[in-house]
Amino acid sequence: MLLSVSKALQGFLQATVAPPDETPIERWVQIAGNDQSSGDGRGELHLSLYEVEPDPFLRNVRGKPEGGTYGPTPLPLTLHYMVTYPVGLAEHRHEALGGVLRAFHTQPSLNALDYLAVDESKQVARDGTIASALQVLLELPAVEKLGHMWSAQGNGAQLALFYRVNVALIPAFLQVRTVAVDGFDPPIPHPMPSGGGGAR
Repeated sequence: MLLSVSKALQGFLQATVAPPDETPIERWVQIAGNDQSSGDGRGELHLSLYEVEPDPFLRNVRGKPEGGTYGPTPLPLTLHYMVTYPVGLAEHRHEALGGVLRAFHTQPSLNALDYLAVDESKQVARDGTIASALQVLLELPAVEKLGHMWSAQGNGAQLALFYRVNVALIPAFLQVRTVAVDGFDPPIPHPMPSGGGGAR
């Protein structure tokens, strides 16, 4: 599910931002951690997912009634991404990141299904694992967080962009359903007591 969001952002950037050098357009934007970079010194945009957190505004939204029953409530997530251009000339780095700024500023709301492969798009639509639109907002992480991020990568600070993406949805694992009653919220399940709570 998280990879689907990253692939949607990757597809959007490849479709809207031109590479500043001779990097082939089909591999110009890379999801950090894969092994398909060119390795020949040409620049590439790297898209790194560095933090996942519950969405603060949608975490209590219940599932929609289907066929007279409520489905399990999905878990809404906010994803945090870093975009870098780690290899290449400084002028190319500025041009590449400037293109990213323009792209997300011009179109901050993306229909993720438009930028996924056909098979993956059908699967995501069927599972409901991405909201109909992803909201992409520029942000600036706290200085302490930035320091930890650069230290973890083992290199010095570099020019980068940071974005907050709302909202990805994780469906519940157990397909439990409760009867839907108009005007009545389904009960919140509580954990069973651990020992000593049996009837006498």
